[in-house]
Amino acid sequence: MTVPAIRRGADLPTDTNPLPTLAALPSYALLRMPLGEAIEEAKGNLVQVESMRDQICDLLTPATPDAIIYHLEALTVHHPQRSLDGPAYDIWARDWLEDLREYPPDILQAAFTQWRRNASPWMPKPGQILALAAPILAYRNALKGRCTSIVKALTDERPSAKRSPTDRHEPDQAVKAGLADLAQSLRETKVVKEDAK
Repeated sequence: MTVPAIRRGADLPTDTNPLPTLAALPSYALLRMPLGEAIEEAKGNLVQVESMRDQICDLLTPATPDAIIYHLEALTVHHPQRSLDGPAYDIWARDWLEDLREYPPDILQAAFTQWRRNASPWMPKPGQILALAAPILAYRNALKGRCTSIVKALTDERPSAKRSPTDRHEPDQAVKAGLADLAQSLRETKVVKEDAK
């Protein structure tokens, strides 16, 4: 099993700061502004906002099964439970993997760490870890949506993208010449076929 990258406590996401590794970037402040203000502020910085969106998408990549099992087994060291072996362990691990499969590794690490640090002496159920992880994931998804909205607004404002539905698109000269050549060859083909009859 590969040991996943472990983040320090300050780098772990929370339900109030789901992207601690990006919080220092200038474009991150845009995500906390009202949408209209953020769009105005982001004008001229499309590349930075697109980069932020891409980084958020990367941070939404689900954890690997190895990462989930690693954190789960680490938690069992702090909260021992009855020994599971063979088919019982396989079912237990499969259930945990199924329940946590959509969560990114840093969010899972934050949830497991939070559980480990609480006063409960018991091993959590998957639903208890999900209750800690879900708000962080929801907030991160909301910030991705906000970033996507800003990018869309900025790309819709580009002059090349502005076109009224009633505007006619005029083909350029090369296209016009190509169409004229095609029409001429079709006329010639029709004449040849009629002569052959």
